[in-house]
Amino acid sequence: RELRLPSCGALRHLSISTRLKHRIVQEGGLGPIFDNIMRPTYDVPILTHCVETLANLSEDSRNKLQLPRDGAMSVLVHAARFPYGPFSAAASRAFCNISTKEENVYRGVFGPHELQRLFHLSYDACPEDEECCRDALIALGNIAIITSNQEAVAELGGIPCLAKTLISSKYPSCHLYAARALYRVGALKENQPLLVEGGAITPLIQLAKSRKEVDGQRCSLMALCNATAYSPYAAKIGVKLNALSVLLDLILYRPRVSSDHNPHVEPIIIPPSNIKFHSSELGPSNKTLSSSPYIQPSSPLSPGGVSSSSSSSSSSS
Repeated sequence: RELRLPSCGALRHLSISTRLKHRIVQEGGLGPIFDNIMRPTYDVPILTHCVETLANLSEDSRNKLQLPRDGAMSVLVHAARFPYGPFSAAASRAFCNISTKEENVYRGVFGPHELQRLFHLSYDACPEDEECCRDALIALGNIAIITSNQEAVAELGGIPCLAKTLISSKYPSCHLYAARALYRVGALKENQPLLVEGGAITPLIQLAKSRKEVDGQRCSLMALCNATAYSPYAAKIGVKLNALSVLLDLILYRPRVSSDHNPHVEPIIIPPSNIKFHSSELGPSNKTLSSSPYIQPSSPLSPGGVSSSSSSSSSSS
């Protein structure tokens, strides 16, 4: 251990360099990292260095494809089980980075075990860690752009988990990406009644009423638009769950007066009910939520906001 601990620490520091991220993988660095994470002994400092190194390596575009091929997903699932915040945050960041590659989404890299870990990371693992929860939610939204993944998220209980995040989280970024994941999962017709049955409608309506979380408001309305496309539940959503009054209020232009008494309006347009939002066709136009369906986490090792890759996806009609 006297040699392994400083070696793992040094490798973690080297993995920060963009010039060395891919080279570490090329030089066979994944094997020792995996071995230390999967050891039966629970050595917190060594595990911390190794899981953080893996998260750092996942930021490289080439590594995002190589890591799943070399078996990183099962290692990350294992690391995310440890009841220690830094492990969860690093695993969540790595999952999020890997999810930004379209090939990984379509190749089935995220199976049931990975999805269940993401549910756990987005809600239960460390609810006070905004970045851990946010990165897991971003990954779920990135994954839920194809039918098979939308089905898997719903079948494994992802909708109630996302609804709980909307209710319990105090972070606007978590509200935003939970709503984003819900509207993508709800693009599948079979999942639309599950939005109601899974308890997602009430927190979505509450988010839609928020004038402070504009991006989250937009995504919540897209999710509600998908949910109301399921006609048997339309009356329940509109009347019993009080969506109708909220939507009518938002359709209107509401003149508001700013602090300097100059009136301005905030138009919010509700589209026709036969439109289903899938990936990103009407996503927020600012930098917080890109038009790309693949959104990457900001690294805790460097400043910056959430960025997006250049990947694109088709939308359902």
